[in-house]
Amino acid sequence: MSTLKRRHFLQFAGSTLAAIGLSQFDFLRQADRYGQALAQSTPRKLALLVGINGYQGGVNSLNGCLTDVDLQKYLLIHRFGFNPGDILIVSDGSDSQAAPTRENILRAFEEHLIQQAKPGDVVLFHYSGHGDRIADPNPLGTADCPTKDCDLNGTMVPIDAAPEQETADTVAVPDIMGRSLFLLMSAINTDNLTAILDSCHSGAGTRGNVIVRAANSRLRSGNQQKLVPSQQELAYQEQWLSRLDLSPEQFQTQRSKIAKGVVLGSAERNQLAIDASFEGFSAGGFTYLLTRYLWQMTSEQSADTVYANLRRSTTSLSAEKRSTPQIPVFEYNPARNAQQPLYFLSPQPIASEAVITQVDPNQIEFWLGGVSSQNLQGAGQGNRFTLLDGQGQAVAEIQQTDRRELYGYGKLVSGDPATVQAGQLLREKVIGMPTDLTLKLGVDPSLDSEAADIRSALGNSRFIKLVPLNQGEPIDYLLARFTEAYRSQNADATQLPPIGSVGLLFQDQSLALDRSFGRANESAVEAIT
Repeated sequence: MSTLKRRHFLQFAGSTLAAIGLSQFDFLRQADRYGQALAQSTPRKLALLVGINGYQGGVNSLNGCLTDVDLQKYLLIHRFGFNPGDILIVSDGSDSQAAPTRENILRAFEEHLIQQAKPGDVVLFHYSGHGDRIADPNPLGTADCPTKDCDLNGTMVPIDAAPEQETADTVAVPDIMGRSLFLLMSAINTDNLTAILDSCHSGAGTRGNVIVRAANSRLRSGNQQKLVPSQQELAYQEQWLSRLDLSPEQFQTQRSKIAKGVVLGSAERNQLAIDASFEGFSAGGFTYLLTRYLWQMTSEQSADTVYANLRRSTTSLSAEKRSTPQIPVFEYNPARNAQQPLYFLSPQPIASEAVITQVDPNQIEFWLGGVSSQNLQGAGQGNRFTLLDGQGQAVAEIQQTDRRELYGYGKLVSGDPATVQAGQLLREKVIGMPTDLTLKLGVDPSLDSEAADIRSALGNSRFIKLVPLNQGEPIDYLLARFTEAYRSQNADATQLPPIGSVGLLFQDQSLALDRSFGRANESAVEAIT
């Protein structure tokens, strides 16, 4: 895995990571304490989950943020042992404890996380919603922020996103700045802190048919106004500087070099985080891939292994959805912290893909958050799940009869009904196969000169369809010749094919099946044969 450059996390203007001050320096200082914390028992696990779909104030709505909250909630409870009572949800969904206004988000962070967390506790903060970039009242110097937009600071956009004050030159918005998030995270009394931020920080709302998590511009079109923080936001930061006994000069120094815990961001600076449509449901592409991957883990995996796989799957998904590249970011010290698990916890060791959420005499409801999206096609009729006891032993079997979004519904087909209870894990046993098994294949530009031969070689195949690129129709893989450019792009792969060989890539040109490549300089027809 390639390491991220140190400057990538210094003020990272427009990216929440740098906006809260995350850097390698912090991890070098705190890696030893992380190891000590992981070695001891954790008396409490606290989580604050924020998700916003239905924005107000002229900002376009999103579709998948409430699903993100559910994905995290069920993952934390059933794979990482969180007590449901220690998970606070602030969203515009039906199970929310408070609406996701600016005031409620900040109050929840203070009361649920800061006031309750003790040393050694595990704390998780998740935000899914729009992001934006606004003027930083005290930008970092060019030495700490060597980018062209150092005067901008990343924000989280609350549901009450309408501008509060407007002049000819500025529009004051109620966003929660990265500066504030840095101060809030600094106040939490544990180092076992994870923040997950599924939003982006550019001014666009959509790209083609893909919704992205960047707030629509709240500026009047055609003028030179800029977004600035509200007076309420600046006063809030002053309040926290006083509570933390930080002078403005100390804060300015620390926010470029010191951060607490681990932060996972959904996209690099100036990239868009997609609000993706899957098989009958919407979710943040990053959150869905992250939580599904963690759900399916049964033992500790090193951070670098998880990140390498998550990076590959997220960039491939963004290419599939016809968005601009989206590469998740995660900072740690490769020498000391790369082998530690995410969330500062080990997952439950029982392999499963689903969990029962409700049981009544007529049907069983279960959450499908660990099931691959490819296995969610249709209503799921014919799918079968093995019901597991607390030791992971099979005790019954459930047949799926319907699906609505990520909730499955079914009936018991074997076993004692008395053994079926909410909270029990399910393991996939039989998957109903889709009726269309055609492999949709695109021809990479590296094979343009052999396109006619490829069409001839595959023209009679019943199971492979050649799909033109950039026409809106999804494809499964690219047939490509492996070039020096692709070698550098896949530098983090453990094994690389020979230069000039032909095989399968994902749409972002990362390796899909490295063993599909043969010898160097073979023809495309030879490779197909």
